[in-house]
Amino acid sequence: RFDAKSAAIGKQLGPDKNYRSTTEKKVEELQLQQDKLENSMHNEITDREINAFLPTSVSVIPDSDVAGSNNGPSDGVLLARQIQRREQEKKQREDGGFTTKAMRDLQKLKRQKVYSHAQLRIQFSDGSAITARFLPREKIDAVRKAVKGALLNKDLDFDLYVAPPRRKLNFTSTLEQEGLVPAAKVFLSWKSNAAPGKQMSPGTFLKAELFQDGCAPSYPSSQTLVGKDSKDTSQNAKVSRDNDSSREEDLLSRMLGKAGRKKPKKNSVKKVALGNKPKWFKK
Repeated sequence: RFDAKSAAIGKQLGPDKNYRSTTEKKVEELQLQQDKLENSMHNEITDREINAFLPTSVSVIPDSDVAGSNNGPSDGVLLARQIQRREQEKKQREDGGFTTKAMRDLQKLKRQKVYSHAQLRIQFSDGSAITARFLPREKIDAVRKAVKGALLNKDLDFDLYVAPPRRKLNFTSTLEQEGLVPAAKVFLSWKSNAAPGKQMSPGTFLKAELFQDGCAPSYPSSQTLVGKDSKDTSQNAKVSRDNDSSREEDLLSRMLGKAGRKKPKKNSVKKVALGNKPKWFKK
């Protein structure tokens, strides 16, 4: 703070307490815009559209982490380590030098999307699953209650986690805080002495009316905080947005247990014959 008052007393008084930079003002504007958009899109969910599915092929998911063999760590452990390392590198880049917190928040808000709801697929250890929708700011406890409501025996108890790497979900956190928006696959592990019998057929612990043929999950709709009328209207920007949209659709499909779309084949590059030399080339 270089002003007359600081010069008069010969001491740097620091920035004014009420001072806000242009970046901080833009962050506040986008946050207000986000709140308004969420209030208009996040209507109370009266029907969670819970549907149950039997495993197409029996592939038992263990309740605990799969240990590696004596030869070394398993593929799952190696994949978890790789993802964790990438997340750490990404965080270091985002928190890198020459950027303030307000600048990082602004860039994050510019990429932010507001979703109508979050679609979850809860996977049981016997291969069966249920799908349901929730609001992004609902707590994980709402997911627990929805699963409890789908069970025939209310005395069954469980934990919810995502993987890899295996991370237990906190019932007091929101879906947004746990990174489950717009869609995610959540795994369920039964607690000891509170699990269905091992000899039971897959899905028999779920209510029979939840198994309905032809029920497709509802994909969340989204709106961006920053409109498409941005200055970057080049062809590369359009292609980038199209690719982002395609990746998001594929991600939603994979999260909900569907096969992703086939990638289009790249245009083959014509090879130049070795015998054709340019006119200016001389031996």
